[in-house]
Parts: sequence; C-alpha cells; structure tokens
Amino acid sequence: MVASCPTAKGAMKWWDVSVSPVFANEGNVTHVLSVSSDITHFRERESKLERTILDSQRVLTSLAQQLESETKRLAAAQRRLSHSDKLRLLGQFVGNVVHDINNVLAVMQSASRAMRRQQLDSRAVMLLDEVDKAVGRGEGLLRRLLDFARTDDREAELFTPAQIVEREAELLRHLAGSQIKLRLDIDNEGWPVVAEPARFQSVLFNLVSNARDAIEASGEITVAIRNCHANARPRGLPASDYVVCAIKDTGEGMSSEILAKFGEPFFTTKGPGKGTGLGVASAYDFAANAGGRVLVESECGVGTTISIYLPKASALGEIVSRPDAPIDPNLHGHAVILLVEDETLLREHLATMLRGLNYIVLEAASEEIALAVVLREVTVDLVISDLNLGSGSGIRLVDRMREDRPNLKVIFVTGSSGMGVRKGDLVFEKPMSEELLARGVLESMGRLPGSSLREEALRRSEKVFEKIRHGELRQILSDWQAISRRIGRLPDPKQFRLDGRPMADRSFLVSVEAGGETPVFRFLSAGAELAKRAGRDLVGEVSTPSNQEMLGGMVVAYRRGLNGVPFFDYARLALNSGRVTLFERLILPLSNDGLSVTHLLGVVIFQDIDVPV
Repeated sequence: MVASCPTAKGAMKWWDVSVSPVFANEGNVTHVLSVSSDITHFRERESKLERTILDSQRVLTSLAQQLESETKRLAAAQRRLSHSDKLRLLGQFVGNVVHDINNVLAVMQSASRAMRRQQLDSRAVMLLDEVDKAVGRGEGLLRRLLDFARTDDREAELFTPAQIVEREAELLRHLAGSQIKLRLDIDNEGWPVVAEPARFQSVLFNLVSNARDAIEASGEITVAIRNCHANARPRGLPASDYVVCAIKDTGEGMSSEILAKFGEPFFTTKGPGKGTGLGVASAYDFAANAGGRVLVESECGVGTTISIYLPKASALGEIVSRPDAPIDPNLHGHAVILLVEDETLLREHLATMLRGLNYIVLEAASEEIALAVVLREVTVDLVISDLNLGSGSGIRLVDRMREDRPNLKVIFVTGSSGMGVRKGDLVFEKPMSEELLARGVLESMGRLPGSSLREEALRRSEKVFEKIRHGELRQILSDWQAISRRIGRLPDPKQFRLDGRPMADRSFLVSVEAGGETPVFRFLSAGAELAKRAGRDLVGEVSTPSNQEMLGGMVVAYRRGLNGVPFFDYARLALNSGRVTLFERLILPLSNDGLSVTHLLGVVIFQDIDVPV
C-alpha cells in the first residue's frame, strides 16, 4: 500500500509499504516482514507535475478563448470603419471637391443673372427662378459640407451660447413653424465657451430643423442652455465645467437600431430629397473640435434630446480645464493602487506609468487574484480595473470589494460601454492618454479640489466650522461652503471675495507660485490692519517664516487645501514684554485653474492682552 503518516517528530511523509510473511522450514508463518520506503520526494514531484499539467490546461483554455475573442473582434473591425474614421475620410473627400462645386454654382448663378438682362417671357423667368433656388440650396448644402469637413479651430473665439440663442430666438421660432411650440429655457448666467460661433449657430439651426421634421403634426421643441458643473458631467468627459445646449422634441423618437447609426455622415431618417444626413454629423464634429461631446437620448413615442457639451472658458477665453493643462507632479504618489487588467502588455504599461508617478502599484491579472490581494488586508487607496476581465467582471469585482470597503475609490477602463457603473466612478475608454489617466487618478483620490470636491472634504469643512467661535469668521466659512457645495469644486478668487465686508481689513490673498514640499506664496493683497501689524505693505512680497507666524501656517493650510479642506487655528504669541497677542486664523483654499489650489484667502483676528509682570 501507499499511504501518508507522520514520523515520530510529527513530519508528514509518504510511504510505500510492503508487508510479507516469513515461513519456517515446516511451512508455518513465524514472522511478518514490513518494508517501508520513504517516497515523499517522488510523491511531491508527481503532485507538482499534475498541478503543472492542470495549470497548463487552464492557460491553454484561456488562451484559446482569448484567441477566439480576438478573432471575432478583428473580424468585426474589418467589417466596419469607426465613426471617427468615416468623419476623417469624408472630411478629406469633401475638402477636395467643395471648391470645384462652388465654381460650378458660381457659373450657374452668373449665367442666370446674364439671362435675366434679356427680354424673357414669364415661363423663362419662372425657370430661372427655379435655377436660382437650386443654386441657393446647393450653397446651403456646401456650407454644411464645409462645416462638416473643417477640422481646424482657427476661427475659434470666446462667445456665450445663451446670447446667441436669445438673439436668434425669432428665427428659431420661424424655423419651427406655426404648428409647433418653441420653448426657450436659458440660464441668464450662462458661461462662455471657446469655439466657432458661426458653426454653433449653424448646428443649432440644423438640430431645430431636424426636431421640427421629427414632429408629424403639432408638438413642442425645447432649446435649453444650462451650466453643468464638473461633478455633474457625464462619465468619460475630462474634468471641467461645461455649457450644455440641449434640443428636445416631442416627436416619434428613434428605435435602438436607428439610434446606433445616428450621427453617421449621410445617414438620415428622412425621405429621399428631404435630408442630407450631415446636420447631426456636423454637430458631432463641432463638439469634438471644441473639446466637448454630443449625447443623444431617444425613446419611441416620447421624443429625442440631443445635448451638446462644450467646455467652459475662463474670462480670458482660455479653456479652464483643458486636457493638456499642466498638473503639479508633487500631487502624485504616497498611495497604493491596485491595477486589475487581463491584457498583460497594457497592464505592464499602465503599471510602469503609475510607478513613474511614485505610486505603489499592485498588479492583478484576474478577478480572483484581485480579491486575494484585498483579502490579505492590504490597504488600497484606489482600484483601476478593466470592465471586462475575460471570464470575470470589473463591476462584480468592485461590488464584492465594497462589501467591506464601501468608500473604495475606483476608475474603470473599457473598450466598449460603461453601462452598469455606479454614479461617481470614473470610466475611461480605451485607448486613453497617460495624461488623462494621471488626471483621473488625482481626481478620484480628491487631489484636484479645483476640479471636483468630494463629499468627504465638505464633511471635514463642517468640523472646521464647529471649532470657530467668532461670528463673522463662521459666516465667511459658511459662505465658502455654500459656493463650494453649489459648484462642486473650489471657488476661484473672483467667485469668493471679501470686498466690502467688515473683515476685509484683516484679510489677505496669496498666490501659490510653487507647490511641492516647499511651497512659495506671494501676497496679492493685504488688509490695512494686517499691514499695520506687519509694519509695511505686504503686497508683492513672498511670504517669510516671520509673517507666516502672524498670518497662519500657510504651508499646512495649502496641504489641507489640496484635499479641499479649510484651515483654522488659534495662536498665542508674546510680541513684546508684558503683552500677549491671541490670533484666530481662517485660511480658505481657492482655485483659478480648475484643478488644484492656486490661491489662499486668509482672515486673521487678533486681540492684545496685557499680562501682569
């Protein structure tokens, strides 16, 4: 027999045991011979070989499945061109032929005008009228084609979409027709954007015209312009505030099959001769050039809503949170990231990139390995997971992790759809730039309060509020909290000011000229009382340890501000013999770039106390 049993010392061993009788001369059994051979080494080798074979079989099965999946994806890719490829190819084609077509139309128009100078009968004049109408329609079509083909932004400028809609309100009502009610829902404080206003107007007219055609008899079209804060933006859009232009109709709506093709160049649901299929495609192209996106919602029998998201511009006409805006590298690092990706090359690439940003990266090739990492009680600050993990699911993985860690921060990456992801989790489509992922990591961990404030930061600011006793300081912090909660991020220095308040003379504003371990602050303003205390005008100075002692620990305040949290403290300083000054200081973080902390606004209340000698 072969069996396992412990030795006298308790070590488990495998034995090959042979038991034989020993016969005497008379043929009787007088003894039993037992021979036990230690075969532990051979047994372990055999077991290891079996495990290797099973592992190899699983790997081969997985590879076969991946090969089959890749084969299907390649076949599907060969059967269709992507939407962007179609736009690019058609744009190149249109750019080559529009000039020649314009020449043809110009010749036709000149010939018509020359013939009108002759003496013509009424029928000839009627025919020339039809020619002029056809030329006009051709010119309109060419304008749409040029809008569709143009890929540069040389004509981009600062404008406010709400003002254009209000200005063109009568034309839009005329375009909608007498049987259809046109309703305008415009935010009077609509933000500006940087794009081509003429193209925006053209896209607006095209979409209203499409909405009108989608309504068979009477109905309603709503043109809405509203501001969309960064924390309310759709998933997949870069962190920024947006202006949304939405055109909603009460028409028949679209089926899922039609919706899948909606926006493709030359695809139209209108009858022959009634539509070019370029209006919506031009809207997609216009939004993409402006750094935004078009989203479409439609339901059969209910209607369709087309929403154009355009990034908000600053007062100088510059995109506040453009994808290539520089980010302080010191904001990265000091965190553990679990990277779950079954594509080996992609996982290795992302891991190398994240380690280059000073993060500790734990890699997992499957749902099971990722769960094993978490079960080892490893502290994980962020999970980056593919939505489709071969035989696993990124959403299922995160749901299981959140059973014990409900506040776990997550970024999903996907090659197809982000359906089913919990609200608040970022979703990036493959392929994605390293800059976009790096920014998403900071945003998910709450390190870009100028872009998005997490509820945790707002709760911590409430704790700061509870420490303050001075009524005016409490009111200032309350106002800062209200603005931050309303816009979902840190306010900028223009949104939150203390001009005209009683505390203005005791306030200061500094800009953060360098972050990192040794941040540098420069005074942009200082109240009269503070200047009197300092003995000089502080404006233009770089902060020093001496004035930081009086005005508060700005380095500490800056680092708290990176998490979106204000700073408050008391200080007791002996400024000269026999006198002690008590300081009560509140420092609020502000952001002018839509990303991180760029300014600190402080208020200092001081009280001198005579101390008996």
